[in-house]
Amino acid sequence: MLIPFATFIFTGFIKTVPRELDEAAAIDGCGPTRTFVSVILPLLKPVIFTCFVLVFMAVWNDAQTILFFLGNSKDWTMPLTIFKFFGYYRADWNLIFGSVFLTTLPVLIIYLFGQRYIIDGMTAGSVKG
Repeated sequence: MLIPFATFIFTGFIKTVPRELDEAAAIDGCGPTRTFVSVILPLLKPVIFTCFVLVFMAVWNDAQTILFFLGNSKDWTMPLTIFKFFGYYRADWNLIFGSVFLTTLPVLIIYLFGQRYIIDGMTAGSVKG
């Protein structure tokens, strides 16, 4: 679903990694696998987490696919349960706001745990003075 988007983000970020890091690791005796795990992968943490959060949010909020495959409303995901509380003539606003809060809670928790990686990813290409 979002594989092209993640590939585009990863490609742009990997192109900014200096080639000299690979050469220095080869001089130090690292093989290709160890070079990737020890040198390149720690540099990719910001882009990995940023793509994870964006893909997670897109999948979490996907309503159309769920409506196609799950016809029964008791099997709906959290974002779709908000629509259960809307009636034709009335809406239970206390239940709607509670459902909205519970729906946004996982995304907020994931963002709070990975906030430093996202900030590192935003400032990775900036000019240092």
